[in-house]
This record gives sequence, structure tokens and C-alpha cells, in this order.
Amino acid sequence: MIIEANDFYTTLNQDQVPYTMVIGDGAWFINIDKDIDENNPILEFIDGRNIEFERKANRITAIIARKYYIHEDKAYMLTDKRSTVFSKDRKTGKRKRMATVEYNLYQLENATSHQVSKKVNLNTIPQTKELENLEFPNFDFMLAVPTMYRYDKENERGESFFAGKLDLFDDLDQSKSQKSNVTRLSTPVDYIPEESIQYDDDGNPKKPSRFDRRYIVLKSALNSVGQNTERVETTQPALNFNQYSDQELEIIADILGGTMSPATLGIDLARKDNATAQREKEKITLVTRDNLVDNESIILKKLFTIALKVQDYMQNPSEKPGDYEITVNYPDYANPSFENKLTYLTPAFASGGMSAKQYVNELWGDALSDDNKEKEVAVLEQYKGAYRQINEDEPYDNVMLEW
Repeated sequence: MIIEANDFYTTLNQDQVPYTMVIGDGAWFINIDKDIDENNPILEFIDGRNIEFERKANRITAIIARKYYIHEDKAYMLTDKRSTVFSKDRKTGKRKRMATVEYNLYQLENATSHQVSKKVNLNTIPQTKELENLEFPNFDFMLAVPTMYRYDKENERGESFFAGKLDLFDDLDQSKSQKSNVTRLSTPVDYIPEESIQYDDDGNPKKPSRFDRRYIVLKSALNSVGQNTERVETTQPALNFNQYSDQELEIIADILGGTMSPATLGIDLARKDNATAQREKEKITLVTRDNLVDNESIILKKLFTIALKVQDYMQNPSEKPGDYEITVNYPDYANPSFENKLTYLTPAFASGGMSAKQYVNELWGDALSDDNKEKEVAVLEQYKGAYRQINEDEPYDNVMLEW
């Protein structure tokens, strides 16, 4: 229900993943707005351009989002801060963490510079007049989840996959512009004798049709050797297009270097089509994908654990939210199929060269939860033990049976 109510996959694939890769970071914000949805929390992604992180001891202690509004020709900026603070439990007197949401509204100098002029009350504009600071004693976690795939220690922010490659994008744009200019310059030009041009009723020459290439010579102009020099001629400059196409491919290869194989995008730079060469090209893509899957799995598990607990709170505010175990599955990419895994894993397990636990992990990966994996291990151990017992009690000689 939470996924469907928030159109989650669209936001994930079109906003969170690409913006986190390109900008470097961002954050999911978990909101409660019963005017929109009475039963499900609202999941909102904000990219790193409007996100700030507060850190302490290399840990994120607060996430601040900026939102901008225009009202009566004035620009405003709202800051939405998600953090946790320690509070004293009324019953036990012990300290415990408590989630907080803090809003602040600022008037800006203008809508383009985003320069803060002064702080104003939340009820100054209709978009924020119903907001108020909140505390959630039942939550010991922030109502926001940071998204980050790479970390830049110097800036203490997420790092873009294309960091240090912005000049290459400028070169690619320049190469494409030059190629477009060459295409325009290579347009064929028709030279038509004046006598062959058709005229309208007012005596103005008509523009020749590009689809009707029939021209009638009205007047013969013979030179001294008796040749007619008045003819329609079409010229086109001979320009080198290949150099720009090759340059674009080289620039794209430099941009993707260390991130993705051009072969993943169908660009065969080396002009090799054998299987070994293709697999070698795909290795860098597999490394990047595995990194993305590992980091994104952590992000999604944390996000939906919080979302489910917030949903419990919305339905029963007085009760403690439940505990959840989230499983995130990604389809295999350029990996052995399930049948292939069975082919080479089963003999190793049957011969005793692999434990049941390792066999289940290699075979199922993230497709099963830890509890289901433990059940599978128990069943395999049971069958394997029974198989050993049969062989020990009733040994058989290898004989050839004739029917």
C-alpha cells in the first residue's frame, strides 16, 4: 500500500537514483499528512541541491531540506530539519532518543539569488501556515533517510559519479555542435540557369520544388565549340563526418571510464564481437552495479522500516511501533541463471565441499530472507543426514544389472 500510494517506483527510478548518482546525495523525507492520505505516510525525495547535512563524529545527526515559495511577488524559503534529541522518559526517568521536526521560514531578497533577508513567521504565507514543530517520543530515529553512493571526505558530502568529468561533457557538446554545423554546410546547392526558372503571373521567379526535379531548358546557349553550357548543376562539399563521430565515441568512453562499459550502452568502441571481449568490457559495469545495489539496498531497507513504523503510529498512536525485517531483491544482471547455479553448486554441496549454509546463500542470494534461508538449511541438512544413514546401513557394490 505504501509503495502504490506514493507511486514509489516512479520516484525511485526517475528522481532518487539518477539524482543521487549525478549530484552525489539527497534524502528521503517521511511525512504525515492525513489530508492527502489517512493510512499511509508520504515519501518525498529531495535531491542534494536543496539538502544540507549536520554531522558529528562522522555521523549524520540532522538533515535539513530547503523549499522555495512565491507569494504576492515575494520569495520565501522554508527549512525542514529532521533530527533526534534526548529526552527523559516520564515513567522510568531514563534518557531516550526522540524524533523531531523543526520548520523555519525566511523571506528572500529576490527569487533568483536566494539571499536571505529576514526570518518570518510560518503563518506569513498560506503554503506554510498550518506547519508546526513536532516531537515523536515513540520514534528513536530521524524521519529522513540520506541517499549517498560515494563519499567525499573533503566536502563531507556525497560525490557524483561524474566528478572531475564536467569538462568532458563540454567537449562532447562542442563536438556535437561542430558535427551539426558540418551537416548544415554539407547541404546540396542547386545552380539553375535563369532561362530555366519558372515565373509566376507577376513575373517573380518561383522556388523550385525539391520533389519535382524536372527542369526544362528554355534557351540554348552554345559556346564556341557548340556545347550547351546552360544546365542545372548540384554541388555538395566533401566534408569529413567520421572524425567528429570518432571523437564523440572517444569522449563518451572517457566519461564512462571507471563507471560503465560503453558496451552496456551498445557502443562497441573496439569493434570486437567475440564473447570473451564482451565479458571483459562488462566487468566495470558489474562492479558499478554491485556497488549501487549494495548501497541502495541499505537505503531502501532503512526507508521502509521507518515507513512501516510511521504507518503503525498513524493507525495506533498510543502503541509502540512494530519491528520489521525488510528484504530487497534485485534481478540478476549478467550473472548465472538459477539453472546454471544448480549445475555447478549442487555437485560441490553433494560431495561435501560446500556447507548447506553456503550453498543456500550462493543459490538464493537476496531472494530469500534470513529466516527462510535457515529453514532451507535445516531441510537440506535433514535430507543429507538421511542420505548418509542409508548409505552406511545398506552399502551396495557397483554391479551391472542385466534385464
